[in-house]
Amino acid sequence: FDAMLATLRTLPARSVVLYTAPQPSTPLPGFHGRRRLAGVLPLDAWQRGGVASDEGWQALRERPVTAAAGIAQPERFFALLHEQGLALRTVALPDHHAFDTLPWDADTADVVVTEKDAVKLAGRNLGATRLWVAPLDFEPEPGFAAAVLRHLPARATR
Repeated sequence: FDAMLATLRTLPARSVVLYTAPQPSTPLPGFHGRRRLAGVLPLDAWQRGGVASDEGWQALRERPVTAAAGIAQPERFFALLHEQGLALRTVALPDHHAFDTLPWDADTADVVVTEKDAVKLAGRNLGATRLWVAPLDFEPEPGFAAAVLRHLPARATR
């Protein structure tokens, strides 16, 4: 806690704080961001630059799904997937997991991962597994952009 307070004291007076969790992690006033999944799409479509949509959720709601996440707080990702009504088996992995071997059974039909993990799985032999990518969307609450702009120097217009 003392280290956190020392860090807070070094922040410039013109700082704007954006919290990514539901509750502030410091005593500083700030803005909250809303996390949600932008949708889901198959790995190959994601690799081609496809856009995630809600259509994939319907297909996944009708069958068992494994969710694997090698991120700092995988439970946040799993909670967002649960909100979509998926029947999940979760595989929480260490942050920055390399995926040298697949952490799910070879006969697993559908697996959903984050974009961070999809990068590591692209081009891999996944056997019969259909890999789905669920991109995270993050939206700061209203007022955040205006607060940031107030702290930027004014630009001369021609």
